[in-house]
Amino acid sequence: MHGKRIENRASALIVTGIVFLGAFSQPILTLGQESASTPLSEITPAGAVGFVELSGLDSVITRVQQSTYAEQFVSHPRFREFQTTPQYRRFDAARQIVETQLGMDAVTAIHKLLGGRVGLGIYPRANTDQPDVLLAIRVNDAETLSYIRERVDPFLQLAEEQIARTDSNGGEIFDLDRGKGYVFWRDQTLLATNNEDLLQRSLRLLSGQADDSLENDADFQLMVDQMGAEHVIRGYVHLAAISEAEGGRFIPLKLDNPLASLLFAGASELIVRSPYAGLVLDVDESEFHLTAGVAGGPDEVGENYDWFFSDPESSGAAAIPQVSELIAGFSLHRNFSDWYRLREDLLVARMLPQFDKFEAGLGNLLPGKDFGQDVLPLVGKNITFVAAPQSYDYLDGEPGIKFPGMGLIVDLSEPQEGADVFQMFFQTLSAILNLQAGQQGRLPMVMASESYNGVQLTYGRFLQKPTGERLPFAFNFMPASALVGDRYVVCSSRSLCRQLVDALQSSSDAVELPNRNFDLEFFAAPFADILQANTDFFRAQSIKEGKSSEQAREEFETVLDVIRRFNSFRLNTTVNTDTFQVHLEGDWK
Repeated sequence: MHGKRIENRASALIVTGIVFLGAFSQPILTLGQESASTPLSEITPAGAVGFVELSGLDSVITRVQQSTYAEQFVSHPRFREFQTTPQYRRFDAARQIVETQLGMDAVTAIHKLLGGRVGLGIYPRANTDQPDVLLAIRVNDAETLSYIRERVDPFLQLAEEQIARTDSNGGEIFDLDRGKGYVFWRDQTLLATNNEDLLQRSLRLLSGQADDSLENDADFQLMVDQMGAEHVIRGYVHLAAISEAEGGRFIPLKLDNPLASLLFAGASELIVRSPYAGLVLDVDESEFHLTAGVAGGPDEVGENYDWFFSDPESSGAAAIPQVSELIAGFSLHRNFSDWYRLREDLLVARMLPQFDKFEAGLGNLLPGKDFGQDVLPLVGKNITFVAAPQSYDYLDGEPGIKFPGMGLIVDLSEPQEGADVFQMFFQTLSAILNLQAGQQGRLPMVMASESYNGVQLTYGRFLQKPTGERLPFAFNFMPASALVGDRYVVCSSRSLCRQLVDALQSSSDAVELPNRNFDLEFFAAPFADILQANTDFFRAQSIKEGKSSEQAREEFETVLDVIRRFNSFRLNTTVNTDTFQVHLEGDWK
């Protein structure tokens, strides 16, 4: 008898695995009225603290399968090496068992099962951190589930002592191991949960006997209205419920990191006040669009956070100058002076002495100037950073490690006065760097200037060109600065400074840009070129870590190949009167 119980329990485990495989292998199924066009939120009971729905992944998987990526992945030496591990062999054995029982290969099964929708709701459970979950799956073709049901029915018969079967709503409910889990199976619909009450509530929604669905929840509907209903993936977090559970606030009022405060404080305050946090993903032939958002706008967070937001009717962050072979750039819109003035209200007390130390150190570079009173008010609301390849025409040779040129562009509210302060800072810093030149293996430099396209450009110049094939890292930097209209430019190389002067002069203020509170761009090809220019350095680092020369070469080439398959990525935030959203976009070859 003991052996029989073990056999039956094993059979039950296999059945449960196959049933849930059917669930998880069909990432896109639908409940409610049995139509693949009907959102699963219509048969997901209200009260979920989290919900995610997947729709249309079959087309995404088809594109991946038909691309060269999948073939190159499985043929890569590292994957072939992984195939020899015990973990892979166990996985492959399980795959073969499932494929044999289903009577189809895994790829075919996925294509059959990913034609509809998949939804997962997460619900709080009293007196425990373990939540209740409801998985809802709907396939496009009812024959798919019917076929799977036929293939697993022998296992259901073997495990009848562990699985109770009940007819309900035109389908069957399977009670797994006396209340440990429940599965409902009918036509195109599959439901699985660890809570019988959730199952019954969902069945009432499915049969039209109730209307207390997540779809009809006001906070969920607000997310749908602001972010759209149809996406490959959409996710929902009920922040109002989390706030209530945490006693009204789950993010500290005052942060303990000045940079985090500058970058996220206003958004954090909106998150605390918003009834929801939403996320949606769309994927096209060669690009993806990911958006996360919360409800609420600048008018809802109070005067302490006015400095964080741009006017929703304006473009906000400045456009990133498109210099030649731009590697990356970001633009940030903030009222920096107001943030600094309000730091006691925004940061925990232990952070405040750090500002005193900062001001004392800065006083050595800007004597007689108070940072908060004299310097920051001269800074406008936009700061922009760019990185791009640079020219080494100021050297007879090249540095052993080649670093991209970097440029910082600061909007000035008082252009001439602001430029004078920054120029004083620039000259004082250059003098200090000259004093340290000998210790750092550099030659001292003198300050020079030139007129370039009507702009006076100040830069450092070596008295004689350094010579060598692998010069020290410090020779990547030849500082330069210029005032272009009301924008002050500081660069690590004169060549990049010239490019920025050209880009800023050619930009048109008449071009209307969408609102961006923060904007970041990254371009893969020039980034890969910089890495490749430093091949010897990266291989040497891998060899130091114990890899062979061949492994180091192979891994580095793989990294470069992966990077070059992409074109660009863009991350930005937008401010509206009633929403704040983060957008991530990317495209590939």
